[in-house]
Amino acid sequence: MPGETRRGYAGRASPSSKVDGSVNMISSQSVVDRDDPSDSREFMSSSAYNDFDSSGVFPILKDIGTMKSVPLDTQDKTFSYSGGLILSCLGCVLGTGNIWRFPRVLAATSSEGGSLTFILAWALFLFTWSIPLVITEYTMGRFTRGSPLTSFYKFLGKKCLWVGAWVTAVAFFISAYFSVVVGWCFYYFYLSCSLSVLPEDPKESAEMFNWFTTTYYPLAMHTIGLVICGICVFWGVKGIEIANSCLVPLQLSIVLFTFAWSLTREYADVGIQFMFTPAWHTLMEPKLYVEAACQNAFDTAAGMGLFSAYAAYFTRKTGAVRFGMFLPMINNLVRQVKLRNATASLRS
Repeated sequence: MPGETRRGYAGRASPSSKVDGSVNMISSQSVVDRDDPSDSREFMSSSAYNDFDSSGVFPILKDIGTMKSVPLDTQDKTFSYSGGLILSCLGCVLGTGNIWRFPRVLAATSSEGGSLTFILAWALFLFTWSIPLVITEYTMGRFTRGSPLTSFYKFLGKKCLWVGAWVTAVAFFISAYFSVVVGWCFYYFYLSCSLSVLPEDPKESAEMFNWFTTTYYPLAMHTIGLVICGICVFWGVKGIEIANSCLVPLQLSIVLFTFAWSLTREYADVGIQFMFTPAWHTLMEPKLYVEAACQNAFDTAAGMGLFSAYAAYFTRKTGAVRFGMFLPMINNLVRQVKLRNATASLRS
């Protein structure tokens, strides 16, 4: 109400007519009093929130009564519907890490007795490492309404700004790696459409890829992938939402189709049985846990700052814990389908 005052940090009073949202940082849990999601975004972007105490941990809210909100551009935009949000977040984790890398790592860490122990180690890291990190990213991004740099700056202070920069740099270099792999996907898509019969001999397949790497096609395919991604990012959250709303369902359809096809292959039951047979002696090998942790990073994108950036466009009704649990589980389901696809397609 106009003229009403609220007690701010350290008992200082500030008129509510000048503050759209107030944050109580005294208690162990942050409490945000707001009527509209944009209020907190204006508050978090203000100069009053950017002052930190000597420890650099919790912000001191100074001069709240004279605080002026900073106009926001893209922060006022959110995903138009929950389905687009879910598909966009799934687009971060569903890809070559599930389709190509996971079966390869599974085969490399398995013994002749089976590969179930690697799946168990992977599930262990999923619930003890990946999901907590994803929930933390969602929470930080939704609260600060900014990039990983902004999130770490708001939560931990200026001294820890380098952590957000490090996360952003790692995501950049990983995206450089994946953009090359996207070019490979374009090349294999072209071969699938142009060749009447695909090669079944591994040596012949290797020769086709080696020829591809000696030409300028990798550069051309890489450029096409970057241009497409750049156009989607240029249009902001709406462009990302539209692209993922088209591509992710298409990818899931292909995954389900190839899974059904793989079950018709000869010895499909043998491959699936091998996948769910444990070799308990491999639990004593450190390589098993290292590969399981690395594969979790590729599968869930935990700790890369992607979900923190997406969460900046969440509404206040979007549950960070719910999404942090739901999306990794969906990713886990798709991974299981792809593993059955790969193992069922093996020939004895």
